[in-house]
Amino acid sequence: MRPKIRLFLWLLSACLMPVGAAADDNDRCRDHSNISAAIAACDRVIASSRSTKVDLVHAYTNRGQAWYTQDQYDQAISDLTTAISLDSRFPIAYGNRGNAWYMKNQLDRAIDDYSEAIRIDPNYTAAYTGRGLAYERRGDNERARESYRGALAVPQKNADGKWAHDKARERLRHLEK
Repeated sequence: MRPKIRLFLWLLSACLMPVGAAADDNDRCRDHSNISAAIAACDRVIASSRSTKVDLVHAYTNRGQAWYTQDQYDQAISDLTTAISLDSRFPIAYGNRGNAWYMKNQLDRAIDDYSEAIRIDPNYTAAYTGRGLAYERRGDNERARESYRGALAVPQKNADGKWAHDKARERLRHLEK
């Protein structure tokens, strides 16, 4: 092979390697089976100059969710707030931030985030159920019932859709007693 062609092919493969690595990091960032590895992958996506705005929104959202699973609610809220600042129309970031606010017993903030997630995506099942749980904890059982019924009125959506329906049914049965 001629040296110029060989050099061109080497340069081409060198340029493509980071793209493949970035794609792997995007996948690892979403995979919460190993939280430390997920957070590290999200860190690399966030630090990469090759990451698109969509990559960044997902990386901050996924890292926020990873922090949430580690009970690091302030870090989760920070990352999810950054994701929202990059894309204010991404309902999952609002729903996940609502979960963190709920765990911090900041119920009004949780309800606001769940409500915004529902406004953006009226079929976001888990946001209805999360909002119902926040209303119920706040002692507003009528609004809790409305939110649980809202969850059951839409099809299961996202990975937590089944949980949302099951929890809404359970809480409605409890509130009807």
